[in-house]
Amino acid sequence: IVLREKNFARAEELARKSLAVEPQSAVSLTILAIAEYRSGNLDAALQDARKVHELPHGNYALCHFIAGQVLERKHQYPEAVAEYTTYLRESPNGPEAAQVKNAIARASLAIAQPADDSR
Repeated sequence: IVLREKNFARAEELARKSLAVEPQSAVSLTILAIAEYRSGNLDAALQDARKVHELPHGNYALCHFIAGQVLERKHQYPEAVAEYTTYLRESPNGPEAAQVKNAIARASLAIAQPADDSR
């Protein structure tokens, strides 16, 4: 509910409390990663999204979408594509599948046409 209300600080606080009780909770780590991403704490979001992947996370392919978004914002396009591809492998018809496919196309284009930093 607090994520939908965009109260990311509260979502992060609640996720951390949950993790204090159950440190291996894929649900809480995913919520924490979303809150961190939305708050602009990209490194923490990436770290927590990757922790989810290390756990049994059957229905939490969302962690790969979050990791992909972070990596894309950091201009680490090959790594972003790898995360997005893992999302599609784990959840080919998931709720974010269309967004993930668009993100793969966008990141792949960035890989094929690197920005000219010499200007």
